[in-house]
Amino acid sequence: MAFLLYNDTAKVKVNLIVEDSKSNSKDGVSAINKLISTDNTNIVIGDIMSSVFLACAPIAEKNKVVMIAPGASNPAIRDMLGIIFLEIIYLTRSSRGEN
Repeated sequence: MAFLLYNDTAKVKVNLIVEDSKSNSKDGVSAINKLISTDNTNIVIGDIMSSVFLACAPIAEKNKVVMIAPGASNPAIRDMLGIIFLEIIYLTRSSRGEN
């Protein structure tokens, strides 16, 4: 796993904490609240489900926690960009050669 390889050689170590939203907004909100308040997390990667990401993003922003969307694709996420990062390539009709 890349995480373990990184920590073996890095001067600054990273702690990996995993929570499961179960693709459910309520569980996602509980998970991000735990990550922020109990685990003192600075960066959250996820959720891949747009609905869960949209529920969690305001909590991350309020607490100044960077949140990365690795696959969430709801266009509303683009309006949140700030400390919210969208990690997805949007294919437009023109980029696919369609008119």
